[in-house]
Amino acid sequence: TNVLDKLLDMPRFRSKFVSKHFGAYFEELAIEDLDLDYHVQVAFEDENPTRADILSYLAEKMSQKSILDKSKPLWQMVIIPEMEDGRSCLITN
Repeated sequence: TNVLDKLLDMPRFRSKFVSKHFGAYFEELAIEDLDLDYHVQVAFEDENPTRADILSYLAEKMSQKSILDKSKPLWQMVIIPEMEDGRSCLITN
């Protein structure tokens, strides 16, 4: 198994937030109903960014009007396979 399998074992990572006039709750979804391409993304796939490149990327992402799609479970991961210094990076939201 991998990290994603472990996360999807937890109901919170398969649940979307629902807000209605009578209250709010989490609704659990089936794994096959999740859009994993939305939740797990790879950035800088063909380049080796510096720390400054990653901070600029994050600033751009955070400036977007709506960071997370409220019709989906409220989490995302961005994987940066290899930075300029050889390390990898995992950004969670």
